[in-house]
Amino acid sequence: MKKLILASVAALALSASGAMADGLVTAKKGTIKLDVRLTNVAPDEKGDVLTAAGADTTLNVAIGNYTIPTIGIEYYLTDNISVEAIAGVTRHKISVPGIKAALNATPSDDLAKVWILPPNITAKYHFNTNSAFVPYVGAGINYMLYYSIKEQSPLSVDLKNKGGLALQAGFDVNTTSKLSYNFDVKYDFVKTDAKVAGGAYKSNVTVNPLIVSLGVGYKF
Repeated sequence: MKKLILASVAALALSASGAMADGLVTAKKGTIKLDVRLTNVAPDEKGDVLTAAGADTTLNVAIGNYTIPTIGIEYYLTDNISVEAIAGVTRHKISVPGIKAALNATPSDDLAKVWILPPNITAKYHFNTNSAFVPYVGAGINYMLYYSIKEQSPLSVDLKNKGGLALQAGFDVNTTSKLSYNFDVKYDFVKTDAKVAGGAYKSNVTVNPLIVSLGVGYKF
C-alpha cells in the first residue's frame, strides 16, 4: 500500500498540467524556499533475527512509526530544477515480537527506543512552474544516524549508521503571496545491522521508511 501511494503521487506529477495564473508568486531560478512540515515516518521494516552462529530464531524486528515537525530548505538552480535538504529527528520503538516468550529474559517484546537523524538531500524536477499547482518528482540520498538508544530490557541494542537512495514526489500550491502549501512523499532505501545482547543475536534490518509530509512554504 505504501509503495502504491508513492507511485500514485508520482503518476499525478507526471500527468498534471496547468496554465499561467495572474498574480501568483512562483519559484524561479535563484529562489530559496523554506518549508515547515508535519511529517510522519513509517518504516517498512523487515529483519530476521539470527543467533551469533547464524541460526534463524524465526523472530523478526519491528520498528514503530513517529510523527514530528521537519524543515526543508530548497534552492532553485533553474525554474524547473531544485535541490532540497530536510532536517528533523525521530524517535522509534524497536521491538521483536515473541522474544519475551522465546527467551524469558525480557519484561516485554520492546527492546529499545532510539533517536534517528535521517537527513535527505534530493534533486527535484518541477512541472507547470508558472501555475498554482506545481507537481514534482525527485531522487537523491539519505543517511540514518542512530543515537541515544534507551534500552527497555536487560538486552543491549546496537544499530549501525548507514545510507541509501531516496525517491520523492509531491506538489506545491502557489498563492498570490510568497507563501505556498506543500504535500511531499519520500521513500528511503536503507538498511542497518542490528546487534542484541552484544552480538548474541543479530539482524540485517531493511528499514525503508515512507516519509509523508504536509506543510507551508515561504519563498525568499
